[in-house]
Amino acid sequence: MANVVHKTPASEVCDAATSIPDTEGTQDECDSPEPVSNTLDEDSDDEPVLNVQFDAATGCLEEVDSDEEASGDGEIQESPGAYRSTMSGRVKKHNKTHAEGKPYGCVMCDFKASRLDHLNRHMRIHTSEKPYACEKCDYRASLSGQLTRHMRTHKDEKPYNCDSCDYRASSLGELKNHEKTHKEKSYACDWCDYKAKHLGNLKTHERIHTGEKPYSCDMCDYRASQLVTLTRHVRTHTEEKPHACDKCDYRASQLGHLKSHMKTHTDEKPYVCDKCDYRAAHLSNLRMHYRTHTGEKPYSCEICDYKASQLVTLTRHMRLHFGMKPHACEKCDYRATQSGRLMIHMRTHRREKPYACSTCDYKASDKTKLKRHVRAHTGEKPVRKSCGYRAARFGDLKKHTKTDIEEPYVCATCDYRSSNKTELKRHVRIHLYDSKIK
Repeated sequence: MANVVHKTPASEVCDAATSIPDTEGTQDECDSPEPVSNTLDEDSDDEPVLNVQFDAATGCLEEVDSDEEASGDGEIQESPGAYRSTMSGRVKKHNKTHAEGKPYGCVMCDFKASRLDHLNRHMRIHTSEKPYACEKCDYRASLSGQLTRHMRTHKDEKPYNCDSCDYRASSLGELKNHEKTHKEKSYACDWCDYKAKHLGNLKTHERIHTGEKPYSCDMCDYRASQLVTLTRHVRTHTEEKPHACDKCDYRASQLGHLKSHMKTHTDEKPYVCDKCDYRAAHLSNLRMHYRTHTGEKPYSCEICDYKASQLVTLTRHMRLHFGMKPHACEKCDYRATQSGRLMIHMRTHRREKPYACSTCDYKASDKTKLKRHVRAHTGEKPVRKSCGYRAARFGDLKKHTKTDIEEPYVCATCDYRSSNKTELKRHVRIHLYDSKIK
């Protein structure tokens, strides 16, 4: 353990037992109407010296010696401010918080504190110590106040109300940031009508017009105009998905994606298709659905003629060309091209079958299997629009579609099919020859 010794009069040392809780808005000063001067032990000439050492292993500063003075009679000692204590030594140490001097200096940076426990909390920045752990996720915090704010995200607790609108926040800092939206926006964009309260926000916005993208990905050629955008992109390489659904196995790389997913559990679908009965929880989903009516497929494969209506569908298709199956099961050798397929597969290990038939006792591990089963009750046979063929099972329909694709040339007289137009012409000559003989 590397010890860094700092010496200061013992009367100026704050007692760790009187540390201020890690709450929002904590300050080194109490609510005293006027600053209180530090006049501790003025009559003492030979004041004992306190040694303070830094433990690099724990990241804490510890008192080697202490000289706390008790009042002895149990009477409540009072400082000129609002602070009260039965120990006169603690009152003296508290009064030190009103003095301008900050004798406790960080050995790693220029930070100074008037109290030892404040310096100890600061040292966690350098040591990365996070002793406060969330019981519901992997989040850890260096201060208890940070953990308290984090826990509100699980309880959806938002105790801070905006006086100007209905906005509610889980922390005082979030509320203060929101309240700035009601104030005047003094920074205006030269290219459009955008206005911002902060110059930094305006500069970030102006990158839309200038095309500046200062943040680059270390794994590919991707560049971003904002650091937060780059952070989200990097997760596509690392497949990090820190945001987990508490109702199912779904995980997301972005909090916004998780919030969108949560609506699937509430059955809230305000967006309605005007061409069919489809309903969506999000406008973007409805827009993608419209492509099933318009036939629009803007995303093309560079290797084959495949086209997709969604970028994510094209991405999954590309894995077929490269044989990529990045999602691996931890319990067996199964690998999948999609994370959703892996999630469904994991249910086979847990023997989970959350999808139940409303007509019989059948249960399935995924929705697709349940839909196929329900057709046995309803007799429904999905139709292929191009030719009118119907099949109860998607596999049968897929085989039929493959036949149409691989052998598109059909004889009008018999059931003959061919993948080559020339071969069909040769076949037709047989019918012409037979008709001449007859």
